[in-house]
Amino acid sequence: YEQPEGEAEFFIRRLTGEGELVLDPFCGSGTTAAVCKRLNRRCVTTDIDPAAVATARERVARTRVGDPLVRPKFVLAPMPPEPGDFDPVDESLNCLPA
Repeated sequence: YEQPEGEAEFFIRRLTGEGELVLDPFCGSGTTAAVCKRLNRRCVTTDIDPAAVATARERVARTRVGDPLVRPKFVLAPMPPEPGDFDPVDESLNCLPA
């Protein structure tokens, strides 16, 4: 599981100010550290996996203060209704008082 940058941004922006310190004891791919750098926060991070630390170091080295966050691209596909689904347009359900 890789944390989306937008999720990390939500907490970092609300819980810290510019220049403040963030601790991430499980760096993984370095999402928190990269977002901290983009948002001008300091970050201390570690991981038990040396490969994860190397990945995080490379990611943070490529990141600059003020860089835009990486936003996932979502493709929304309409789902067909299933039997028993509520249909708000179905007038036969008239549950509002007249």
